[in-house]
Amino acid sequence: MADHCVDILFYISGALSLLALLVEQKSYPSIYSWVQISFAISVVALFAVSVAVHLYFSPRAQARRYQDFLVHAFGKPLNYQQTTGYYNNSATAPSRRIAAQVLENSFYSADTLSQMAIIERIKIAVYLCLWIVVVVNRSTDLAAIAIAAQILFSEQVLLRILQRNCATNV
Repeated sequence: MADHCVDILFYISGALSLLALLVEQKSYPSIYSWVQISFAISVVALFAVSVAVHLYFSPRAQARRYQDFLVHAFGKPLNYQQTTGYYNNSATAPSRRIAAQVLENSFYSADTLSQMAIIERIKIAVYLCLWIVVVVNRSTDLAAIAIAAQILFSEQVLLRILQRNCATNV
């Protein structure tokens, strides 16, 4: 759910960043103010949810995946929730079961990533095309373009710094 929220906030931020560049401050001062405020709020919300996903939810989900992997490999319950039907091998020895599970994970991950890559490329291409249209528009203020780009892309820089600091403290 948090990843889905990040996606939605990204689209909202992207749309508002383009809208902020298109609405003229002198002609529509109240609309301009609302767009700027909404854009700032959406960027802060995107950053906060993104940090929560990367620093809180993802490590816990990864730990659960490790536990589930070991439960299925050794047949000893480590947690109260176990997946059913995820690992589909009939190996009996733990070492063979681990090898089969790693192979299953690899095939599943490759398939999932190939499907996700297509969708992500389409999203990026659409946003990039819209961004270029706004940038090429001669009436768009270049300072506004620079500010919007910095806000959108600085989240990734700050997030990586926080991830490194939290990873070394764990």
